[in-house]
Amino acid sequence: MRNRSMAGEILHFRYAFPCAKWRYLNGKLSKEHYERLKLLVTADENNCPINRHDLHRLLGTCFPQARRALRDYAEERGLERWARATVAACWRHNHNAEGECAVRRATIIEVGEATILARTDNGEIVHVSNLYSLPIQSGSIVYFHIRVIADIDENQCAAAA
Repeated sequence: MRNRSMAGEILHFRYAFPCAKWRYLNGKLSKEHYERLKLLVTADENNCPINRHDLHRLLGTCFPQARRALRDYAEERGLERWARATVAACWRHNHNAEGECAVRRATIIEVGEATILARTDNGEIVHVSNLYSLPIQSGSIVYFHIRVIADIDENQCAAAA
């Protein structure tokens, strides 16, 4: 059995984690789980401090609605649940309600030392955070959740548009 990258799991974490502090402060997440989640902020698909089985269990415990949504999305479409493309599509297309909790797409317009500005598809200028130190630059098209950049759209470039 080959050692599969954990790209889907880490991406799922990156989209879900911005909700963790709220869940912890509102008693929906234990301090132990919150602290374990914080260890993953610097993780990437090839360097994760938690093994796959424990990570699946942690994500399911900490973000049960998101885990169910991913399971249902994948099953309905016959997709591999933890494939990176499945996770990305699920978050981008099934978590796009209005308001602060929506996953939104934006183009980075300025990357400063302390400030990152992005223009959403509807033209709104927003400050976003690059908590996961993703390789962004002006023109990068990103997806963010609760103002935290979770993913870069590698297939598109605003400069080419």
